[in-house]
Amino acid sequence: MVYQPTNDVEYHPKKQAGVYYHDVFVGFVASFHPLINKNLKLSETALVTYFSLSLDALDSILEKKSTNYHNFETLKDQIVWRDLCFVVDEEETFSHIMDTVHAMDDISDVEVFDLYTGENLDM
Repeated sequence: MVYQPTNDVEYHPKKQAGVYYHDVFVGFVASFHPLINKNLKLSETALVTYFSLSLDALDSILEKKSTNYHNFETLKDQIVWRDLCFVVDEEETFSHIMDTVHAMDDISDVEVFDLYTGENLDM
């Protein structure tokens, strides 16, 4: 998601932005202008925020995305939030799994520290 500043007079001049996903406008977020809050007899410290999301735009983005999704199931007893475990189909190759994880936007580094096969798991 990318936020681009806007300049609508109804909203706070420095607290408003259009929301874009790969150059497609999907929404808008902003705080009300302080004068509007005053006219509505709201406290100066009131944080009234407007958020608009275009479900049609999101739907069109999802339709364009590949239908080749990989579902990973995480174990329920994770101790460290950055420690991820995946249970995958036996037919998946290790390199394909690693390529998929590396392709994710928010992943900066991957270190494999344990690798278990079906014989190691007590299911």
